Amino acid sequence: AANNCYGYSTGTGDGLNVYQVASGCYGYSGGNGNGVQAGVANTCSGYANGSGFGISASTADNCNGSSASGNDLYATNNAENCSGASGGSGAGLSANTANNCHGYSNSGTGLFAVSSANGCYGASNTSGVGLNVSAGSAIGCSGYSASGSGIDAYIANSSVGVSISGTAENISYKYNMP
Repeated sequence: AANNCYGYSTGTGDGLNVYQVASGCYGYSGGNGNGVQAGVANTCSGYANGSGFGISASTADNCNGSSASGNDLYATNNAENCSGASGGSGAGLSANTANNCHGYSNSGTGLFAVSSANGCYGASNTSGVGLNVSAGSAIGCSGYSASGSGIDAYIANSSVGVSISGTAENISYKYNMP
């Protein structure tokens, strides 16, 4: 476990790599490594200057990940109260389940969740999908895309999608929505 740590890498390695739990940590990768790589990340921040992840963890809670061009915050299981931002085509935030999360991408998907997104917001500045849960459910979510889909979801409940020149909502089953 690592508590209140700082890690920095100028090459392709991870800024901070923790096998189990990282709490209150910050990691920076100047190359294509991950800012923070951990089994569980709690209240961590990570930045990747290249194509790596800002934060990559099995579970992330109260974390912030950002990347110049890659994916920002990636949680293979759950992301809770997290945010991610990508300056390139990577996803702002990716997780199996996302709860109360925010994701932004310049040209990729703002927020991507495999099974469910609850109380989340995703935005894409260009043609990417704002919030994508195409194989799962979005509950109480919103998504924005300049020219792509605002929200892609299999099931959506009490959610809204907005797109300037694309498709606002691409949803198979809508509940409590116009």
